[in-house]
Amino acid sequence: MTIFIIFIAFPLQILSSCSPGEQVKISKGLLDQFVAGCIADCLGLDRAGNDFLGEKCPVNRTFEQTLEASNQKIMFCNVSNENINTASKHKLCTHAAFGPWFTFNWAKTDFEPMRNVIGQQLKWKETAQQRGVKAILSIGSLTPEGGLNPANWSILAANPDSRKILTGLLVKLMDDNKFDGINVNWRYSGCPNEVCSAGNRKDKENLVLLMKSLFAAVKERGKLLFLLLPMGDVYLSTGYDLVNLWSQVDYFFLETFHLNDDANPYLDYTASSLRVKYFMLPVQQYLTGPTKMKKVLTGFTSDVVLYKLSKSTPAPKLKDSSVSISSQLHFKKVCKSVRQENFKLLLDDTNGNFAHNTTHVYVYEDYNSLKMKVEFVKSTGMAGMYFDGIVQDDVSNECGCGPMPLLRIASELLHGGGCVVKQCLN
Repeated sequence: MTIFIIFIAFPLQILSSCSPGEQVKISKGLLDQFVAGCIADCLGLDRAGNDFLGEKCPVNRTFEQTLEASNQKIMFCNVSNENINTASKHKLCTHAAFGPWFTFNWAKTDFEPMRNVIGQQLKWKETAQQRGVKAILSIGSLTPEGGLNPANWSILAANPDSRKILTGLLVKLMDDNKFDGINVNWRYSGCPNEVCSAGNRKDKENLVLLMKSLFAAVKERGKLLFLLLPMGDVYLSTGYDLVNLWSQVDYFFLETFHLNDDANPYLDYTASSLRVKYFMLPVQQYLTGPTKMKKVLTGFTSDVVLYKLSKSTPAPKLKDSSVSISSQLHFKKVCKSVRQENFKLLLDDTNGNFAHNTTHVYVYEDYNSLKMKVEFVKSTGMAGMYFDGIVQDDVSNECGCGPMPLLRIASELLHGGGCVVKQCLN
């Protein structure tokens, strides 16, 4: 009778997924191990050496997204190293931005390949696509050496002939290299390098016309078009006609993961959920209506910043102005420090997560802050999230929370696969 009651307590889909060979364990008196193992299989966890019902964080074995049940939410990953291989293996990214792979040669009015970059990323791209990830070619940067700089964007978008040439060049790069779409990274229309006084006021109109030309070309091929948006109403109002751009772009994304505010240096680099909402307000103001935000992505990162306090204190205060940046680190450094160097956790769902001792403070992303951001994405009807932390995430599972725990936590929360992912540092 006791066994029957225990079985009823578990969802039927968990029990039904176990293989006949595993069910034999019941008759051998290994009910506890059977139930734990069965649940682990269904949640995609590794059974070996991990007490997922105890204090240890579970190790992810086979992460499966449930996109059909999650309204096709996007996890758009910015690729910068081979960690994309692990992310695609566990199906953590639905789309991945590669590049820039090409730099613009103004004298030839053409793009030239950055062979050192392409050589590094080509296999990653092919592997990711084989695993179902949509590979997006990213074009644009702050400098000529890294792609198409703001000045060239402005010039090439300025008249019909040059827009046609640019559209043809970009589409050819996409086709020849078998990408699934294009990401336009113009920093920024009307305000090059965030200096609006140096910008061309015609950029706002010309950007719409350029995106219209690109959108028509990529749609003919069944491809996707992304556009980076700046944070801040001044930049948006100066260079971006969001009302008209909405119908010429598949997805917009904002790099809301960074915060470098002189009035609040304590939160540098890891934007709180409160700040993310603040960054999104101008976009929501222009894209009004229940369906307009369905093309918008918000960003998060696995960057970690270590601060050194100017004065020793047992309990640093939020927004403490007496701190200085010591270094930028990987997430696994926080994990080790919190567990081994007597750091205390300060969990603040609104303003972010912190770990501190009397002299240093870590600012980082974790379950609490990610949960708040994902809930905001879902509540506003946004398309999904943009991850810029491929390099810094714990790909080698040194924290014991599974490979790439931050991306995994966010992707699981976003896609609702059912796996209960604990906070990694508690």
